[in-house]
Amino acid sequence: MTIIDIYKLHIIFILYMNKHSTQISNVLVIGSGGAGLRAAIEAKQEGMDVTVLGKRQRTDVHTVLAAGGINAAFGNVDQEDSWEQHFADTYIEGYGLSEPEVVELMAKESPQVVEEIDNWGANFAKLDIRGTNIANSNHYILSYGAGHANNQEFHMVNTLGDLVFRTGTGSDTDRLRIDTDGRISNNSREATDYGSPNLLISGNNSMFTMMGDGSINNSSYTGIKFRVAGASTGDYTKAGIFVVRQGSYNDLDMLFCFNKDANATGVSDGDERLRINSDGQIGIGTDTVDSSADVSITNASSSAREASIFAVG
Repeated sequence: MTIIDIYKLHIIFILYMNKHSTQISNVLVIGSGGAGLRAAIEAKQEGMDVTVLGKRQRTDVHTVLAAGGINAAFGNVDQEDSWEQHFADTYIEGYGLSEPEVVELMAKESPQVVEEIDNWGANFAKLDIRGTNIANSNHYILSYGAGHANNQEFHMVNTLGDLVFRTGTGSDTDRLRIDTDGRISNNSREATDYGSPNLLISGNNSMFTMMGDGSINNSSYTGIKFRVAGASTGDYTKAGIFVVRQGSYNDLDMLFCFNKDANATGVSDGDERLRINSDGQIGIGTDTVDSSADVSITNASSSAREASIFAVG
C-alpha cells in the first residue's frame, strides 16, 4: 500500500466520522415506549442528563401498538381487586419466570404511578360517554387488559347516578336506564316512579317477547322461571311457565310447572302441573289434554281421568 493509498483511506475515514455525532449524558435509556419514557422522566427529575434511544419512530413503539393499556389494581369497580390479585395475575401470566420482588413492587405502586401519568394528561380509562375528561373519575369506561383475571369484561361506570343510553335527536331520547339499584327501565321512564320493579317495559301498546329459536315439534320451547331462595348460588328456580311447540309454530301449549325438590335442580318443562293448549282446553295433573273436555283432571292416587264442562250464564 502506497502513501497515497493511506492518505485516501484517511480522507475516507474522516468523511465517515463526520457523519456521526457524539452525545454525552448521565443516563442512557434504551427503549422509547411507556416504560422507557417513564424511566427517563424519573432520571431527569433527579437532575440527570438523559438520552432516550429507540430503534423505531415514536408512533411505532410497543406501548402505542398495545393501545396504551396499563394494568393497576384500583379496586374502584371490583372491590375484591387488589395488588395481591394483580401480583398473582402477572406472575401466573409470566409462567413464574418473573422476579417476585419486582412484580410485587410493580403491583403495589402501579395505582399511584398510573394516577400520576393520568395527571400529566394520559387520560387512562377516564373518559365519559361524551369523551370529556372527568377529573374525579366518577364517569368512565374500563376494559381490562391481557393477564388480568377479568380480561374478558368491559365496564361502563357512573358512581354518582343512573347509567342512561340515548339514541336519536330531540328532547326525549332516553332509551334505556339502569339506576343505582340495578333497576332497568326504558323510554324515559324511571322504575321508582312506577312501583320500583326490577324491569319496567313501557311504550304505546308495549310488548315483551320471549323468543325461542327452536323449531322441533313437541320439544322446542321458551319460558320464564321464578326463584325465591335468597342469595344462594345455583339454580333454585322452583316455578316456571313454559310455552312448548306442538304440531307447528302456531300450535303451542302453555305449561305451568313446579319443582318441590329441596336442592339446586331448577324447574323444567318436565315438572308440569297444569297445561293449556291452543284451543283453550285445560289439563291438570297430566301432560295431555282430553280433546273431548274443556278440563281434564288426573287424580294423583287413581290416575282416573274426569272430564267436566264449565257452563257460563
